[in-house]
Amino acid sequence: PLNALLEAGVQQAFYEAIPEEHQKDFHPVGEILSKLPIYMTSDAKLTGIVEAVRAIHKCLEGPETTSSESKHANSMRDTTLEDAMEGLGSGMADSPTPSRNKSLGADAMLPIFIYCLLLSNVPYLWSEAEFIQDFMRDSQARGHQGYCMVTLQSALVFLLQRASGGTIVRPNI
Repeated sequence: PLNALLEAGVQQAFYEAIPEEHQKDFHPVGEILSKLPIYMTSDAKLTGIVEAVRAIHKCLEGPETTSSESKHANSMRDTTLEDAMEGLGSGMADSPTPSRNKSLGADAMLPIFIYCLLLSNVPYLWSEAEFIQDFMRDSQARGHQGYCMVTLQSALVFLLQRASGGTIVRPNI
């Protein structure tokens, strides 16, 4: 599944959109996601997705700084992320960029999450997402766990759409 995306050039587009000096910051997130196939239950797999989203937030928070350094550091991080979102096109840069005291919106989260999914190289990722969805409790579908699951599903639909030239084609599973 991800091999088709590699051939379609999607992965390269996301590598170019995240500034090179920040790409390694997200490698631990890719490692978290790469463990999804070893988890046996939907709860464990969903917990992995939630951990990945939290790790993205932590990467974007950056190191602790003094108050005078904090304003400048957040400004630099916001500018870099804003530039990355512009590189992805499709209106993803239209929303404000995150900073230490703001929540990360879907317009900023989705491209970063997609980048991390591509790093993870999880085989049968669509099937993993279907498994989680099929066995997810109603209580998990609401709140933060539900948001994380929708982020995964949105990323997969986006990647499938890009790989198929604009038409969403459900993979053979």
